Amino acid sequence: MRHKKISFALSMLFSIGLFGCPMLIPLEYRGKHPELFTEAIHSLAGIRGYHSHGDAYVRIVEEDEYGRILFYYGEDEYDSYRLIAQKSDGAYVYYYPDFNFISRSIGTSFSEQDIPELKDKNDWNKPLDESKFIKQKIVRIKAGHGLSKKNKEEIFRETTGGNVKRSFDSYLTSDKYGKKLFGLWSGELRLFVIINADDSCDLATCFIKFTDHNYQQELKEFKELNNWNEPWATPK
Repeated sequence: MRHKKISFALSMLFSIGLFGCPMLIPLEYRGKHPELFTEAIHSLAGIRGYHSHGDAYVRIVEEDEYGRILFYYGEDEYDSYRLIAQKSDGAYVYYYPDFNFISRSIGTSFSEQDIPELKDKNDWNKPLDESKFIKQKIVRIKAGHGLSKKNKEEIFRETTGGNVKRSFDSYLTSDKYGKKLFGLWSGELRLFVIINADDSCDLATCFIKFTDHNYQQELKEFKELNNWNEPWATPK
């Protein structure tokens, strides 16, 4: 218990030091449904894992007859997401890779077809198919992995000639063998980056540009190009 209190206190202090803000921002998600929070932080590009004034917003929208959950995830007012979780067993959350979510940016809204299409891609109201599941261990803190200065410099030399003053990178998820997927931003430039487990990066294949929120198909193809191995619930 004492260890948990110390860890929580350190996370609060870290948030103050990192953001230079007197407001206490809990890096540890304290809300309900940490399994849904876990799916979101491993699926959505650029999210932080918290709201600027507290916890991220996680809300169940609907449940199908086999226990799948359609849920809302949000941080601040800029973006809104809907995701589908296939199931959870208390230790892991299980979901389909690549097409388990939809998103919209500020000033836009979901169309009438968006939610039905999301449900269809995730077999809503059909018997569970565990052969399609990937899994993530349930957590309450988004991992703080970052791109190395060397990798960022090499990638920016390839994309902009190295003329970058400020950039932001955000860890997304890892594959079965330790490859890491990041989002990398600088101004209007938006990239997905895959780094090998030994921190190497093949500049011929390790990054792609993306322009909007509908990047699921190109991200799937990018993973395949880099021999990504999903953490399948049922071994392939």
